[in-house]
Amino acid sequence: MKIIEVEKPTNNYHLTDREKEILELLTKGFSYKMIGIKCNISIETVRRYLKNICQKFHV
Repeated sequence: MKIIEVEKPTNNYHLTDREKEILELLTKGFSYKMIGIKCNISIETVRRYLKNICQKFHV
């Protein structure tokens, strides 16, 4: 059996620290509302961050 090594991506898509935090919480299953409460921001602000993240990922 051959083990394949996967390199960690080096491109961070120029995400801000806050965008990284929002994305991490989303991948952990947090809802927009839960992310807003945890980060002390509104749900609309969460949506704006996610919109910016999607634009940076070209999706």
